[in-house]
Amino acid sequence: MCAHCCPTKAVTLDDDLFPTVDDSKCIGCGVCRQTCPFNRISPEPLIASDKR
Repeated sequence: MCAHCCPTKAVTLDDDLFPTVDDSKCIGCGVCRQTCPFNRISPEPLIASDKR
């Protein structure tokens, strides 16, 4: 669910269905964290200047 809902396709799943977030694509919207049924994506601090 988290990979499917990511608006920038920054989340991919490995063979064990563990999500990986590509920081170069992530915009920090938090949709992946909200939709992950297994809470496998931990929140990371986002500094606005990092994602411009």
